[in-house]
Amino acid sequence: MSEKYHIDQNLDVPIYRQLSDKIAADIRNGEMLFGERLPTVQELSARLSLARGTVKRCYDELEKDGLIEKVQGRGTFVSLKSDGPVSRKEAAMTAIDEMLNTLERLDFSDTETNIFINLKLREREKKSKVLKAATVASCPELLLQLTSRMRDVEGAEVFPYLAGDVLKYPYGVSEDSDVIIVQADVFERIYAAVPDKNKLLPAALAPDAATLRAAGALSGEGTAVIASDSEEFSDAVKKVCAALFPGLRLFRSDLASAARTVGKYGSRVVVAADAFERFCSRETEESIRALEKEVKIIRMSFAPDEGSRIYINDRIQTLLRKKTDMGGRSDEI
Repeated sequence: MSEKYHIDQNLDVPIYRQLSDKIAADIRNGEMLFGERLPTVQELSARLSLARGTVKRCYDELEKDGLIEKVQGRGTFVSLKSDGPVSRKEAAMTAIDEMLNTLERLDFSDTETNIFINLKLREREKKSKVLKAATVASCPELLLQLTSRMRDVEGAEVFPYLAGDVLKYPYGVSEDSDVIIVQADVFERIYAAVPDKNKLLPAALAPDAATLRAAGALSGEGTAVIASDSEEFSDAVKKVCAALFPGLRLFRSDLASAARTVGKYGSRVVVAADAFERFCSRETEESIRALEKEVKIIRMSFAPDEGSRIYINDRIQTLLRKKTDMGGRSDEI
């Protein structure tokens, strides 16, 4: 499809309009048939060396004109029926013949072809029962912790995104996800940027039960060090400690300087549970562990609070049932 679409950068006509006009002409003259699948935004932008936002705007214009239809979870298809003699059934039969001819050229028997088609149909059916969920958080530590908790939700396949990346290109997460679970602290900014706002679910993060038990070591007066390269994680820890331990003085250190800072400011250090070892170097990890006999290490983990968990789980299960009932489509999310 893309090979014949020449874009002239010197024209006064916007690039998205050049592309939409060419695709519209092919649809109206019958070169592209009703039900034919178009490349994804990412695929076509790569083939034409265009920005994804340009191709996305082109598709938006074609959809607004009623020429194409975006089917969540399946792709983008020609929606205008040709005035010619080719029916939807005939188009389907032609596509099947092309597939069978290809398999025949690859020397597959009829029995093998039947097996492979059935396997692919079962695979698609299985995929229709899974919801693609994106998690969005302000920093790597909180993103890792939020994502790990969301992977416990039945029926959800989870993909993590940093908030900064989403704000740079909000169309990507919106197109690739059925639902978007966003850390409450960045929810307003993400809401303003993402086009499909009805996919967004806020998640208020709070220390989990294990963290609260471990945090007892921070009680009383004195000092502690937060070892993290992310200011956002340090701010989340400070907020918790200000509420639980108002007399505690906190110092922030990046991971590389953590052992030296701990030795200077106290015998307690707060690190991100599950994320500390992942984000620091082996040398840093070993230097802090070497102090473990003298230093109390508190591993702090954040998770959606109870209200957020109940709401997110109920919402995902509702959308999953709707998607399954629609045969894999999730348009009405």
